[in-house]
Amino acid sequence: MSRTTIGQIERGTVQDIGVRKLIRLLEYLGLEIRVRPAGRPPTLEELREEEVR
Repeated sequence: MSRTTIGQIERGTVQDIGVRKLIRLLEYLGLEIRVRPAGRPPTLEELREEEVR
């Protein structure tokens, strides 16, 4: 990822960030992204996982 892109992300001025870049950034930060249907509340298992973190 270029310094320009990182700078834009830090300033909140990035125009578009692809999924691959987003995943790389999250991995670097030790985070992950989960996808679930919109409007669906989290399951009990998902809530328990959050408590562990």
